[in-house]
Amino acid sequence: MGFSLLIAFTVLRVVLLIRCLADVGSIAPLTLIVGFFQDLQVVAFFGIIGWAIDFSFTRAKKHLPTPLLTWSRHAFTYAFWFAILFFSISEFYFWSEFESRFNFIAVDYLVYTTEVFQNIVQSYPVATVVSTVAIASLGLTSPIQARLNLIYQRLHSFGGFARGTKLFRLTLFALLIISFIPAISPDAFALRPAAKEVSSNGWKTLIEAFFSNELSYSRFYKTLPDETISKLVQQPALAGHLDKFISSTYHRTKKINVVLVVMESMSRKFMTTFGNDQKLTPNLDRLYKEGLAFSQTYATGTRTVRGLEAIDLSVPPTPGQSILRRPGYENLYSLGAYLEEAGYESQFLYGGYALFDNMGAFFAANHLKIIDRTDLKDGEIQFENAWGVCDEDMFHAAVREADRISASGQPFFQMIMSTSNHRPYTYPQHIDIPSGSGRDGAVKYSDYAIGELIKEAQTKPWFNSTLFIFVADHNASVAGRVELPLKDFPIPFIIYGPELVKPKIVDRLASQIDVAPTILDVLGLKYKNHFFGKSLLQPGEPRAFVATYQSLGYLKNSILTVLEPKKRVVQFDVNGDSQTVRATLEPTLVDEAIAFYQYASARFQQKQMKNTGDDKVVLDSQK
Repeated sequence: MGFSLLIAFTVLRVVLLIRCLADVGSIAPLTLIVGFFQDLQVVAFFGIIGWAIDFSFTRAKKHLPTPLLTWSRHAFTYAFWFAILFFSISEFYFWSEFESRFNFIAVDYLVYTTEVFQNIVQSYPVATVVSTVAIASLGLTSPIQARLNLIYQRLHSFGGFARGTKLFRLTLFALLIISFIPAISPDAFALRPAAKEVSSNGWKTLIEAFFSNELSYSRFYKTLPDETISKLVQQPALAGHLDKFISSTYHRTKKINVVLVVMESMSRKFMTTFGNDQKLTPNLDRLYKEGLAFSQTYATGTRTVRGLEAIDLSVPPTPGQSILRRPGYENLYSLGAYLEEAGYESQFLYGGYALFDNMGAFFAANHLKIIDRTDLKDGEIQFENAWGVCDEDMFHAAVREADRISASGQPFFQMIMSTSNHRPYTYPQHIDIPSGSGRDGAVKYSDYAIGELIKEAQTKPWFNSTLFIFVADHNASVAGRVELPLKDFPIPFIIYGPELVKPKIVDRLASQIDVAPTILDVLGLKYKNHFFGKSLLQPGEPRAFVATYQSLGYLKNSILTVLEPKKRVVQFDVNGDSQTVRATLEPTLVDEAIAFYQYASARFQQKQMKNTGDDKVVLDSQK
């Protein structure tokens, strides 16, 4: 099996090398040699799996009929050849589009299975490829495998061949050990980008991409010179005074508590305020009228971790996976860190298990105490499903914690991640829509639970000195035929506190990265700003950031600029829910979009988002 893998890997590498020979040039032989050592590592991995399967077959001889064992071996061999051939052809097509081995874009394809599968079927001859691979794998399984076994047995009867086989295996083993020396890696030779990609192994890069969760901005997206980036992002109207002190619009004389509810999948379109006639959100609609509400807020991404990242870190969504799931997520500038510096006891409450999506580890490493399903006693749980306890149960736990902290005289900050508005859409039967009947019921129950939270909090002595913030983590669904269907990204953002903020609707374009600066502003805090977002109560040019794993969007002046892999840029004129492609690009907006995303990626990679602990956060009235 190992020798077959080496041949398959080498053939694919030669094909890819031929396609980019002009870019690789004279270092083509070195590229093949470095690639061979990369292949050995993958062969060793598959060799361990093959040995384990072969060992299992050997042990099974005593217990299973010979025909069954024979067919099982054939099935394994067939699956092996099918996987190798299909993977190689898939990587060939991937290279044709991205000029790269498998990377996080391929991981993204595995995440968005429905959308991606439809795109692949429409773009490539899937039926032909699968049929060809299936037939070829069948031809390589039984007849050839039997012939190879026969030849091997006959040759093995000669002592010289046996000694040669041992020597060959020892040589491969020695080369395998050498392959793990850092000096043999593609990075060590400072190969050109094309040569580095050719010398890599797709199986290895796919696994590395899955665990690193990152897509290189500079490698796949359009860039600008560093000096141009600095000039753009330091404009106060754009970046909100990065690395400078921010004063508050409000002048508080005492610290205000914060209960921040991040609502699972709560699209703005569910609210009666925004045209829904099903009356699913009476409580949110009431809070929208009675609180400080923001009518044009967009989710930055399509998953919970993206929303939490934007809300807590106030950073545009960099390519790949959320920072919550990347190495280096510890001790960053965050909303939780600022409030801890200001003297708050800070908590992250989640009705499920905080191990999910690395949420617990992230928030614990960024100054929040974790309270999740494991901290609730059986008597405190009235309902739970696969995602965790119902929203009511978690809100009750939050109120109990607020009572405890408030009794100590310390202000508190609670970030609560709700769970009930999620499949399987089950909940306590406290509303008129049957549990488990679909999304509408889950939305209405989630809204009901929010109403119960406010009712319970109103009985507490700390209610009048507490801000309640409601913002969604992302929209309920994102679908469309364009790179970023903007109509699917609007979400509610409400700040409620009858004694603290006056009812007002702020009709200003924003996204989730603006939530933290706006909260700090309403709290009356002064701080040195390391956030990309801006308070929506202070002057600045309105803009919003929206993205998927690959498509990075920048919305401003009714123009959506989308940065795509392969350094592609496209712009849309936005009119309500419609998007039409612009014939010519608006260069100023293209540069601004690149500046934000490139700079955000660089700051995280260069560890400039690390919290040094030197910044003091105080009430602005104390200045």
